[in-house]
Order: sequence, then C-alpha cells, then structure tokens
Amino acid sequence: MWEPGHYQNRSEFREHCSIMAMNDGPFAECSRTLDPWQRIEDCIQMLEQTDGAREALCEALRGYTLHCQQNGITVGEWRSITHCDPNCPANTHFELCGTSCPASCPSLSFPFQCTLPCQGGCQCNDGLVLDGDHCVPPTGCGCHYDGRYRQPGEQFWHGEECQFLCVCDGITGNVRCTPSSCSEQEICRVVEGEYGCHPHPHGSCYASGDPHYKSFDGTYFDFQGRCRYVLAKVCDDTRGLPHFQVDARNDGWHGWPVSITVELFKLNEKTLLNLPVYLDSGRVSVYSTGQFIYVSTDFGFGVSYGGSWQLNIVVPADYNGVVCGLCGNFNGLLEDDFLTPSGVLAPSADQFGTEWMVEDDMSYDCGGGDIPGYCQDESTTLISQALCEIIRDSQGPFSFCHGSVDPMAYFNNCVFDVCISENSNDVLCHSVQAYVSACQSANTVVYPWREIASCGNTGNSLIYECI
Repeated sequence: MWEPGHYQNRSEFREHCSIMAMNDGPFAECSRTLDPWQRIEDCIQMLEQTDGAREALCEALRGYTLHCQQNGITVGEWRSITHCDPNCPANTHFELCGTSCPASCPSLSFPFQCTLPCQGGCQCNDGLVLDGDHCVPPTGCGCHYDGRYRQPGEQFWHGEECQFLCVCDGITGNVRCTPSSCSEQEICRVVEGEYGCHPHPHGSCYASGDPHYKSFDGTYFDFQGRCRYVLAKVCDDTRGLPHFQVDARNDGWHGWPVSITVELFKLNEKTLLNLPVYLDSGRVSVYSTGQFIYVSTDFGFGVSYGGSWQLNIVVPADYNGVVCGLCGNFNGLLEDDFLTPSGVLAPSADQFGTEWMVEDDMSYDCGGGDIPGYCQDESTTLISQALCEIIRDSQGPFSFCHGSVDPMAYFNNCVFDVCISENSNDVLCHSVQAYVSACQSANTVVYPWREIASCGNTGNSLIYECI
C-alpha cells in the first residue's frame, strides 16, 4: 500500500514507479511496445523532489497512461491499486478510457465520429455537455462572439457607437444582433470593463488656488482675472430643466498676483452663522461640514465651497450639453470647452475667461497680475516642488488615488501657488487639500497626510480624514 512520506529512499521509489514495467501489471501491453524506463526514472526523480508525495506518483502514471492511449494501446485499471483516486468536479465522473471528443458548447454537434484515441479522465455525466471547465445542460450553453464568451440569454452592445443590441442564444450558440442605440440619458462608453450604453456621469467642475480650473469635460486651465465671472449656468431651455447660475468673484490675495475665489453665495453673515438653512420650501439646503459649505438641491445640482480657496460644482447627467460658463458645456468634448457666450471658440484661456465676465462688474479693474520673476526660473521652484511632492509620491498617502485622479495637474497647481506665495505653508495645505477632496469624491482611499505636510488644525475647525 502506498503511504505518502513513508518510503524515503530511491530503491522504494523505484519499486512503486516500476509498475509501468510489470509484465503482469496494468501497463503490461503498453510497456512491450513503448519503453517505460525513461518515464520510470522521471517518476523516481519526481518522488525524490517531493519527499515521496503520492500525487507525484499519480501524475507520473497518468502521463504514461495518456502516452499509451494516444498510441492506441489499452491500459488496465491502476488507480485503485496505487490509491490514485480521481478527484472529479461536480456533474462529472471518471472514465479510464473516455472520449477525447466530448460534446461541448457552443457547437453541440453530437453525436459525431471521433477519430482520436480514448483517454482517462473526468467526463460529463449523461445529458450534460462541456462548457469551458464545467458541465451544463445543453440549454445552458453560452456563445463565443468577438473574442469573448457570453452567458446564455446575456444581452450586450456591439458597434463603435453601440449601434447594435445583441443576445446570446444558449441553445444554438449563436448571437442575434438588432439595430439599436443609446437613449438621450445614456452614452456609449466602457464602465467597469463593460462596453455599452450607460447613464451619463454627473459633471464636476472645480476652481482652486490661483485659481486653477477643471471643466466639466476635464479641461485644465488657469485664469487670473479679478472680477465676477459666470462659472456655470443653464443656457439651453429646451429640456425644461430647473435653472441655476453660479457666479464667482476673484480678488488678489495679500498683494500676491494670485487670484483667489472669495465670493460665491449671496448669503449674509447672519445666515452663515445659523446653518443649516432650507430655502424654496426645502428644495435647496445650505449646510456646513468641517471647512466646507455645501449647497444642495432636490434636482441633483450642488456646490461645495472651501473658504477662500476651493469650490466644486456638480451637475446631474441630464444637464449634458445644456450648460455654459467657465466650467464648459458638459458635452463630453474637450475641444469646445472655450466657447464664449456668442458661441465662438476663444483662442486662449484669458480671452475665454474675460468673455464670461458678469456685466455689472465691468467697471472694476479685472486684470490679472504678472507672475513674479522668481517663479519663472525653474531652478527657483525646486523648494516648491519638494513641498508639493506629497501629491504625486507613489509611496505617499495618496498613492491609492493616483489610478482614479491624475495627480499631475494638482501637483503643477500646487507648485505654482506655493512658489508665488513664497512657499507659504498655508497655501501648501490648501493645495494638497484640493487633491484630497478630488480623491474623496472619487471614493478612493486617502491616508493621513497633515502631519507629513505640516498641516495641523487651524482655528476651531475639526478636520477628518476618510479612510
């Protein structure tokens, strides 16, 4: 009887492997035609390498069995006497000489003449067919289409712009496709690896620091104008959507040519001290959490405002293509983000920003400042780069966010603002917080970072990190 780990020397290994050469053994007929001694030596070596593991002997004998059967030679029962019992999955059974051409999905072309020799192995139980590595009823077969396996009854989109809706027929293994298209509320794209018609994602636009902008469609640009501007508003009335408009006024900051977003909501100080408040019969709510003030509506539009440094505007998917302002038109295209109120594409960010100035502010000096000379020389920005490196550090507290939110734009914005403020720690902390907010909006992990960046609590604010 084979006992794994009991036989520990080469002579005993040879004794068990030599079953392949026994004149009255299960391999007798085969060994007279196909010399087994090389395989016996390989078997002994495998046992030596595995300290006499039974699985090594079983695998060696299985290999010789297959070699014999492929040459049309019958092999007797050897598994019971070597205790190499087969371990077959559900809905299968072991056959010493089973077919090498099992009925399988998706062709279901059985019965047919199989010219290959039989082989030992697990076979599907009667009435079932092989589907990949498991056995299913014939009606449970899937389809192979365009290089991918589809489950029976599965629907999926096909075509460069989702022009066809297809379904897998599990009985025939064929795919049927009919002309179709996405609805107005959907867009053809890949979401979590699945190509097809998916709801438009919500749009998000932010401004921070200098200010640096990111449009709804993902265009990054800087604009240092110092007046009131339209960030986002509804420009197309044809859909009957609720109207909104967000304006912001930018001012110079402590004598630096940086322009900071300093005014967003027309709420008086008394109101801000008594948050939360509910407006328009509760359709609009204004509340604060930590360092941010939030405006939320019952139709999905929202704004968050982080003091005098950062704001974020979120619009629901049905506003796709009907908004305008510095945040763009939210149509999924970057190339037309600089459209002016007249519908002309501005050649530069400065001209684009100026065109969206609110008319009642035109008497104000709205020019932006010049960038200081000490920030135009690359060598003088090394300190700022070192301070901001925490944002893009692949081993840092935001490394898990890098795959969801590209850190480079935030890093570059940080370097600019920190340099222009002569390496102000307060500016650094606000710049890093801008990236933290983007990561948290993307539901990614952010590890504690304030101590690393020397950004402690200020005032009476409580600061929370989401992990």
